[in-house]
Amino acid sequence: MSIGTFTVRPLDPLEDAGLLHRWITHPKAAFWMMQDARIQDVEREYMRIAAHEHHHAHLGLHDGEPAFLMETYDPGTSNSPACTTPNPAMSACTSWSPPPTGRCTASPGPSSRP
Repeated sequence: MSIGTFTVRPLDPLEDAGLLHRWITHPKAAFWMMQDARIQDVEREYMRIAAHEHHHAHLGLHDGEPAFLMETYDPGTSNSPACTTPNPAMSACTSWSPPPTGRCTASPGPSSRP
C-alpha cells in the first residue's frame, strides 16, 4: 500500500498567500483568529514570519499538491502564552491541514457497522 509522496518546501508569502487565505479564513481555522483577514493581511503575517530568525513557515505537499501548513519556531522567542519557560534545547512545530476538498474517501469517524 502506498500513501503517496510527502514533501515540504519553504512557504512563499506572496505566491502562497491566496492558498493560505482560503485555508485560514475557513471556519475550521477559527483557532488562528484570521477569519476576517484579507489576502494582504495573510501576506503581511507570513512576510513577518519569513523575516523572523527563529520562526519559519513551510508548505507541505502530498504528491505535489498543497496539503498542509507547518510552522517551526523557537518557543523561547514566541509570544505564545504556552511558551512561558524558555528552554534552549527545545524547538516547536505547529501544523495545520486545510478543510477537506472532497477528494478524501476516508470515513470521518468510527464505523456504525456491528
